[in-house]
Amino acid sequence: MTDPQDTSDAAEEAVPSTEKSAPADRAEAGPFDASEANPVRPYIDIGGIKVLPREGLNLRLEVEENTQRIVAVGLDYAGSTLQVQPFAAPRSSGLWHETREQIRAQVSQQGGRVEEREGPLGAELLAEVPAGTGAESGRRVVRFV
Repeated sequence: MTDPQDTSDAAEEAVPSTEKSAPADRAEAGPFDASEANPVRPYIDIGGIKVLPREGLNLRLEVEENTQRIVAVGLDYAGSTLQVQPFAAPRSSGLWHETREQIRAQVSQQGGRVEEREGPLGAELLAEVPAGTGAESGRRVVRFV
């Protein structure tokens, strides 16, 4: 019989956390909420995402074919690509804990590998995912933050 007062790690891990997660220095270094961003800087405003333009930055809008809705922004800069996808979360709790588990399951299901680690923006996933098909197939490294 289990003790209802049991607070073991196994009992805590069974229920995903709904705490907000953010880097310790978020207030100084970001990522910033729209109300915290510098109002003088010239941002490219894409609704839920604002991007600070810089020379050499290429911006792509990822559009959902059926609805023609913009679902993500692709940013190419200095040989790297960043895909930014906004999510709405309740103000009192976060979604990142649950979302990490969904991403982990999806990458594993596709035959990829996932490792969780602490990064500059808090908990992140480093994944190696299958890329391409046929003779072009290979793997690519992806980081989810």
